[in-house]
Amino acid sequence: MRDIILGVNDGLVSTFLLVAGVAGGGMNSTDILLTAIAGSVAGAVSMCAGEYGATKSQNEVIHGEIELETKHIRKHKMDELSKVTNLLELIGITGKNQDLQEWLVRHYARDSDALLKLMIALELGFLEEEQRSPTMAGFVSFFLFLIGAFPSVIPFMVPDIDPTHGIIASAILTSFI
Repeated sequence: MRDIILGVNDGLVSTFLLVAGVAGGGMNSTDILLTAIAGSVAGAVSMCAGEYGATKSQNEVIHGEIELETKHIRKHKMDELSKVTNLLELIGITGKNQDLQEWLVRHYARDSDALLKLMIALELGFLEEEQRSPTMAGFVSFFLFLIGAFPSVIPFMVPDIDPTHGIIASAILTSFI
């Protein structure tokens, strides 16, 4: 949801401001349209590249953290197991449920894969399944930016629209989205 709001909002604001700036500079409606399209594509490419890089970096950090946690479990399993009780209390399995706590600690002591998943989720704060494809994230940001840019471009697609009327229409369309 955050990515949707960011992508669309960025397209809305930056394209409208570009259109308003060039319209205020006295450009004719055809030149405004070409500038709006070029700005929309440039902004979408920028969003695509930025989101690709950010998602790829985030995934690399997650992989690094998982590798480190895997080494900790392999080399210092007892230390990692000592954290389990506190982590279980974070999710509501408290001292009142002592038998359940003890059973879970024994379970995680026997199953290193389950212990790793627990530590990733509760200690590191993410799930392996939450990782996104950098390519998909980039393309989604690209198209979301274009969707947001569209309201500022539409009015200037009307042949021979007066730039003042075009900017008013852009402002109205942009404000409704």
